[in-house]
Amino acid sequence: MATVATPLDKNVSFRQVEMPTNTHNSFASDGAAHDYIVDARGKGRATIAVHNLSNQTVTATVYGAHTSADDPGETGVFPIGSAFTVAAAAVGYETLNDPFPYYIVRLSTPAAGDAALIHLYINAQAY
Repeated sequence: MATVATPLDKNVSFRQVEMPTNTHNSFASDGAAHDYIVDARGKGRATIAVHNLSNQTVTATVYGAHTSADDPGETGVFPIGSAFTVAAAAVGYETLNDPFPYYIVRLSTPAAGDAALIHLYINAQAY
């Protein structure tokens, strides 16, 4: 089940559309996949940035979803582009122009690493 990265509302106000959504989450490298969902309703672009302080390579896979309850692999959830990797002790980002109402970002490492954190930053904004 995806970890919610932002509060989810049923209605989208015009303020939500014109203001960017900035979120942050972090976790320690443990060899498991971590899913984060962000509300991108009213947005058309998102930047997914990973600041990897751990000694493991991080793989980031992004999915487009239609509801906040969707999970990768379910009907109506679509992979966006190709997964990207961030080397140990490095940073990386991808910018998406796919207007899905929700993005699910899955971060994974091949094995448990040191106790250093992996940070995920998501900025969703209108064009």
